[in-house]
Amino acid sequence: MARRHKRPAVMDHGTPELQQHGDFEEQATDIAGVTHIRNLASDQLQTYFRRKRITDLQYDAGDRFAEDFYRAGIGPNYGVTDLTKVRVDQSERPDADGVHYARERVYRALQYVGQPLSRLLVHVCGHGNDAGSWKVLSKQRDGMPMLRLALNALASHYRLT
Repeated sequence: MARRHKRPAVMDHGTPELQQHGDFEEQATDIAGVTHIRNLASDQLQTYFRRKRITDLQYDAGDRFAEDFYRAGIGPNYGVTDLTKVRVDQSERPDADGVHYARERVYRALQYVGQPLSRLLVHVCGHGNDAGSWKVLSKQRDGMPMLRLALNALASHYRLT
């Protein structure tokens, strides 16, 4: 009886079409010979920066706004609230002042940028959506030129050089 040679198992990481729409990196795992794919593009702003569609200055301004937006807790919160905890103090959060200051920074930045570009900043930097999916745009227009304008105004507000 002839021995059959086992072929090494080939891991399927999705179709080439799926992999062309993200920045993926193959990483080794603890199991020998087994790898996994990690998507390096964690948010849209980072994806635009990695693909060189926005400059360093625009990315820094957008990232700073996104940090304040997250710290302020303005966006949707998908975490589960634990209602069984007993709250001893009367404050909302232990870091209520930090949240308040972050909200003030976000509101000042949005006021500086103005309408309707401030909505685009919230859509892309705050919620992590694509610039082309902004509802104000028609289907034929690309949102990148307007996002660049908004990020430039944001960089001017933060006095980044």
